[in-house]
Amino acid sequence: SIALSGNGEEFDGKEALSFFSSNVDEINEMMGDFEWKSRYFAINILIHNKGDRSKKAVWESFRDPSVPVRITAVRLFDTDNREKLYKILELLILDDPSFEVRKAARQRITNNLQDLYKIAPFELKITQQLHLIELLNPKSKQDENIAI
Repeated sequence: SIALSGNGEEFDGKEALSFFSSNVDEINEMMGDFEWKSRYFAINILIHNKGDRSKKAVWESFRDPSVPVRITAVRLFDTDNREKLYKILELLILDDPSFEVRKAARQRITNNLQDLYKIAPFELKITQQLHLIELLNPKSKQDENIAI
């Protein structure tokens, strides 16, 4: 009922994890809930949990049907597997139907994974090229080359 009372407001998931530490299994179950509010609440907490089940749920949340859930995963998920995270973010930039998710993925790459950023625009489908073009950074030499 706490999860359903919100409407996508941000909250401190790390603090919530310490409060709900004995309920992590139930929170993991919430990732399968039909209501996006439940999944949003759960991802904000699980993203800070180091358990295997939680990590799996977070990786899967990049494909969640809810935009707020995907954006939360893009912005907050931290992992040692930088290459896997980059690949997922790149796919979100190119294929996600939501501009907000694509923009968040591009921002995350710029902030944390810029050294891995390499997209070959001529190997992309037209829609992917358009998604890439709308997120080009005029301050980036690489993006300037893509535009040219």
